[in-house]
Amino acid sequence: MIEWKDSLSVGVTVIDNDHKTLIGLLNRYLEAVETKKTLLVKEVFRQLERYTHYHFAREEELLAQCGYEQLDAHKHRHEVLCDSLRDYYNDVLWGADAEQEAEIIAFLNSWLTEHIMGEDFQYRECMAKLNLG
Repeated sequence: MIEWKDSLSVGVTVIDNDHKTLIGLLNRYLEAVETKKTLLVKEVFRQLERYTHYHFAREEELLAQCGYEQLDAHKHRHEVLCDSLRDYYNDVLWGADAEQEAEIIAFLNSWLTEHIMGEDFQYRECMAKLNLG
């Protein structure tokens, strides 16, 4: 399970709230996998995938508004992540085995923490220009 910590904040409330939602969905997914609730696993993963697309679109719009110089590269990383999520969703739909589930969980954990703390921290200064708090 991942817990939200202030150290994960990018300083923009709307984006931080999105990240909190994504962490919550990841934790729900982990619970569903642990309890072997197959239908819930599929449902929650789909919610996670959809919310990720929504979040990325919002984030990219704000980055465009603040004139983020690395926007194209950031968008590309989002596309790569979405492609991976789609591939993993197909695994989930077809009934991922224990090895695949472990791979999916490792991917989700690293994606959320590394993307937020690595990629998203890089735009903090640019986003501060928007005064979104």
